[in-house]
Amino acid sequence: MRHSNSHVNDTGAALWRAFVWSLLLCLAPLMACRADIDPTAEASVRDAIESLLARLQSEGPAIKQDTARIDTLAHELVLPHFDFAQMSQRALGRHWPSFTPAQRTRFIAAFQTLMIRTYSRAIADYSDASVKYEPARELNPGVLKIRTEMQKRSGGKLLQLDFVVRKQEAAWRAIDVTLNGVSLVVSYRAGFDADIGKAGVDGLIQQLETRNTGG
Repeated sequence: MRHSNSHVNDTGAALWRAFVWSLLLCLAPLMACRADIDPTAEASVRDAIESLLARLQSEGPAIKQDTARIDTLAHELVLPHFDFAQMSQRALGRHWPSFTPAQRTRFIAAFQTLMIRTYSRAIADYSDASVKYEPARELNPGVLKIRTEMQKRSGGKLLQLDFVVRKQEAAWRAIDVTLNGVSLVVSYRAGFDADIGKAGVDGLIQQLETRNTGG
């Protein structure tokens, strides 16, 4: 009986060791992939969110008197973390090559204002929120997706923000932002395509500029 139990125990130990090694072999590629992800990408997203939240909280009384202050803060704090030229190109899609250099410059400026305003107003409603950051996930070489979740301390609807960031020289910058599953770049692309069909390139740019000035 002792010999039988010893054989069973040895067999069980061998099977356990085999299972552990198999598990490690399966996890090794994931662990290596995670280790290769540049931590400065997540740091850039954290700074883009938390720097704006901190200023929104500290300047709460002033913002109540002048809501345009939100846009000013966003331009100051968000601009370094976004690649609006790349966002503009992605938003225009097949129309981008037909834009002249002057038209591209005007469009990028107008689209930048629109994107910053959309992003900052979404976050402004969550100025008292706690933020959860999920690990970055590689989409393509040099392109990562970082998911964040913002929950108001008072409760209410969760805001999910996904940042698609791309490495540019020594910095990571966002080339798309998704609000609750809706890509801003993709959603604007459909509208821009329709507007260009109706009003042409200059007509689209004029519409954006007028919208940004409140006209």
